[in-house]
Amino acid sequence: MKRHLLFLIPFFLPLEISAGEVSLGEILVSPPSRGPELPDTILPSTVIDRETLSTKRTSLPEILSETAGLQIKRLGGLDDFATVSLRGSTSEQVAIYLDGLLLNSAVGGGVNLASIPSHQIERVEIYRGAVPSLYASSGIGGAIVITTRRPENKETEIVGSYGSYNSWEGGVRQSGKLFESGYKADYQFAHSDGNFRFEDDNGTPFNPDDDQTTTRINNEFNRHSLIAHWTRPLPGEAKVQIQEQIFREDRGIPGLGSLTSEVAHLSTTRTLTRFEIVKNRFSVAPFFSYQKQQFSDRQGEIGLGRQETDDDTLRYGVEGHHQWLAGSHQKILLTTSFTGEQFLPQDFESTEAVPKSVRNQGSVGLEDEISLADEKILLNPSVRVEFVKSDFPDASPAEFPVSGKIGGLWRASSLVTLKTNLARAYRLPNFSELFGDQGTLIGNSALVTEQGWNWDAGFELKKDRLSWESHYFMNRVSDLIQFISTSQFTARAENLRSATIQGVETSLAIPITEWFHVSGNYTYERATDTSGIPGTEGKILPGRPQHTASGRAVVSYRRLSLHQDLTTLDGNFLDSQNLLRVNHRLFYSAGLTLRPHKKIMIGLDAKNLLNDRVVDIVGFPLPGRSYYGRFQITI
Repeated sequence: MKRHLLFLIPFFLPLEISAGEVSLGEILVSPPSRGPELPDTILPSTVIDRETLSTKRTSLPEILSETAGLQIKRLGGLDDFATVSLRGSTSEQVAIYLDGLLLNSAVGGGVNLASIPSHQIERVEIYRGAVPSLYASSGIGGAIVITTRRPENKETEIVGSYGSYNSWEGGVRQSGKLFESGYKADYQFAHSDGNFRFEDDNGTPFNPDDDQTTTRINNEFNRHSLIAHWTRPLPGEAKVQIQEQIFREDRGIPGLGSLTSEVAHLSTTRTLTRFEIVKNRFSVAPFFSYQKQQFSDRQGEIGLGRQETDDDTLRYGVEGHHQWLAGSHQKILLTTSFTGEQFLPQDFESTEAVPKSVRNQGSVGLEDEISLADEKILLNPSVRVEFVKSDFPDASPAEFPVSGKIGGLWRASSLVTLKTNLARAYRLPNFSELFGDQGTLIGNSALVTEQGWNWDAGFELKKDRLSWESHYFMNRVSDLIQFISTSQFTARAENLRSATIQGVETSLAIPITEWFHVSGNYTYERATDTSGIPGTEGKILPGRPQHTASGRAVVSYRRLSLHQDLTTLDGNFLDSQNLLRVNHRLFYSAGLTLRPHKKIMIGLDAKNLLNDRVVDIVGFPLPGRSYYGRFQITI
């Protein structure tokens, strides 16, 4: 079986070198109380709103990278393939939701957050340590919930930007009301040549004599994204909503820094459809998604041997939620879901037929939110039971994994809130880990399910625009799945015995004056291998920096706003034996936003002003200094 989408990704994700990531400072977030009600107010969470999203030319991974406890793993330039890690998790352990639809698939490979245009997003919710019970999935690391913009009053918005490496994007959004219905259509196109300069060590990192500065080739992409939303009220305080998402991307696959590819190419086409009926506290939502990925490497530049694949993934199911009040101090939530997934691969370079893989999952979840002492104390126990049945060669018998959480919140005063959570989660091996990719990845059909316990405790202090938040966390994972190198070009999926990840994440936002604000965050994280394997026992897991910190200063005067951002990373290793340590790094960026009219916004952003030439995910270089101009017009 082939997982052609960037088959190098699972090989390098265990190394996950986030120290090479270009992060651009702290995002100022709106307190949850100012926006829509959160599905879980006890979990440590961060909310990023629309106003913050529009302040600079950026991608969704770049926005998320400015959050405490979160790291982005990149394979290329600013808008290239990027996955997310929460509290030292792998990208597979983080549940990603887009308008209520889970994007993580049984095929694996991680969710590419760079493919979701930030212009189309209304709100991002980041939950660290567990997944809210509202969503029918289990996540050892946590969840990221993305909500796109909804129908509004009649309005047309045009956005665009242009910058380094011939990178440009343009979009138009139209929303309004027709009779009693509300509608929205949001289209965006993006392009980049991706031809930035980078330092090439020719594959000999310990011999500087053959180092050279060269240009990244075969790194261009073209991306189209259309999101449509229609809603109509129904009798009896009910409504119906239909969402449609269409995505198309064509990109070159440049390969490693020293082992480049000139013609390897990947095309991705995806459609997502979700139909939802909501009445009072009840909702039911059937959904369907289709994805086609076509990968071509006719010269065998990526991995071993020529590749020509055409893979289809079908996903379908239904989710239901029902919430009711049990007295004046208790809310009960019942969730049910069914998801079916089929992976249909084609390998035109192989004479052997590749069988399809099928996985069906059903779940029932129950949550009870209890309010005590005039809502000063909240308790939130929940449990979820699933049924999983897979149909592929050597598939294991049916499984019945159980996950759940109990959380507690105490509003000690009008300023201080104390929180604690204990969560149990799991993750099934995906198809890439079970079967691997021909030549590069070796699957392991004997893999067992990952299991994790997460505990955290902390406080939040909020007064007007001043906020201070700090949490201690400990995550114990058993049967952790990692790709272990078996040669220079191959890796095999294995279950490690266990790993322990613990640390402290803290963030602070201070309004110095009405026009001057500063904010920052710091995360200390120690991810220790406790597998008992000689040579790695007690070592730091690769790709998990022990120290990450960022700070932001914003000066606003009338219609002009200036910002400066600093980010530093330290204590990161490239290998499981901790022999290769990444040097301390510092990134600096700045930008301005001008609003000459309430319906017009223009801006300029300068990224990585120190021109630090770095790599992320072993051998994948990132851009140096770059500049971008942008505009937004609302009619």
